[in-house]
Amino acid sequence: MRQVSQRLEQIGLGRVDPADVLWVGIDVSKRRFDACCGTSSRLLHRKLGYPMTVEGATRFGEAVRKAAKRSRAHAVVIGMEPTSVYWKPLSAWLKARGLTVVLVHSLAVRHNRETVGDSGSKTDVKDAYSVWDLLRQGKFFVPIPRDPEMEGAFRYMQRYQDSGKQICRLRSQLREVLAERFPELNDRFSRLEAKTVLAFLQRNSTPQLIRRLGRGRFLKRWRGRHGQWGRRFFEELYELAGRSFGIPDTHGVGAAEISALARQLQEAVTAQEFWYQNALAQLQHRHELRLILTIKGIGEKTAVGLLSSLGSPQAFKNGKQWVKLAGLDLKLCTSGDSVHRTPKISRRGIALLRYWLCQAATTVTQNNQSFQELRDRRRQSSPGKGSNGRAIVAVADKLVRVIFAMLCRKQAFNPDQDRLTEVMYRAEKKAA
Repeated sequence: MRQVSQRLEQIGLGRVDPADVLWVGIDVSKRRFDACCGTSSRLLHRKLGYPMTVEGATRFGEAVRKAAKRSRAHAVVIGMEPTSVYWKPLSAWLKARGLTVVLVHSLAVRHNRETVGDSGSKTDVKDAYSVWDLLRQGKFFVPIPRDPEMEGAFRYMQRYQDSGKQICRLRSQLREVLAERFPELNDRFSRLEAKTVLAFLQRNSTPQLIRRLGRGRFLKRWRGRHGQWGRRFFEELYELAGRSFGIPDTHGVGAAEISALARQLQEAVTAQEFWYQNALAQLQHRHELRLILTIKGIGEKTAVGLLSSLGSPQAFKNGKQWVKLAGLDLKLCTSGDSVHRTPKISRRGIALLRYWLCQAATTVTQNNQSFQELRDRRRQSSPGKGSNGRAIVAVADKLVRVIFAMLCRKQAFNPDQDRLTEVMYRAEKKAA
């Protein structure tokens, strides 16, 4: 009960007796949701089903109000699984009407269903009951608080990341086709997403198309400078087309593939820049962004990714919670006394936040002496395979704590903060 009371305080309900709370578990699907409600000791409604519409949500709210009045509950806590995106409209509708909404881990719901259910089958009604059972045990968490600007930036940066994955996939496919039809270009084109490279591949994708133009027409088409390419470079490309080792494209299949993939890659690059610019527009006036940019080595794009993923620091107690949010907290897996494994990070946090932290940790070690010393110490204390990766994780752990302290104190980054803190602790120890 004490643990449940602490959880209720954390979600802002104050000192409420868990016995005076109406717990409501919801399982959300695409077109409807099932609910189960009751107190800590008594189940009131096992099967409540409503459509995912305003009318359905209104009827559900009325049923919850009647159940709270019947049980004389002082507070109502509604929990659901954060699976897919179908839960978000219902959660927003409930929050707008002053109801407390929390989340329950999907893995916990599955394991709990196996212990409380009468069989191994899975139904929406059983999932709702399992969520209710977990709620009254205090096994829930609150969504990450973000104001509308940060939430918008976070959504844009998610799309930015998706575009990046699409770019990697298209780049690999384009490399494969070039290796078949015009392998010499893979050595000449280091960055396929470059503007000039994409324009060239869409117009001159195979050796057959280049030779068909003829030397004069080909050089006339690409006369002048195109980025770093001049006339000599295009002369070399024409010579390569004449003695290419690629598979002859007799039916134009290779040309169509290369041209289409280059066009899709160009669209993906444009879309990625579009998402980033929208995310930057959401946060560029925020003082938190300016504070993060005071850390030497962190650029604007990385700062936007970090800030949008972290959310507001006021909703957290310490930087350790941000470490857990990023999934950088250590997880030790042992079996008996004979097996001892090196702890690894849990990876149970936000993958996007973990990505930006690792990107930032790699660059700050090249520009800040304190982070560089931490990386070197970590390499020495844990040598062997993967030492560099473990060192980067240690730097990312420290970096997120530093950012938390900066945003809470509203102070710019101070590279001498570690030394000043050490001096303060030594003075306190000496005085004691």
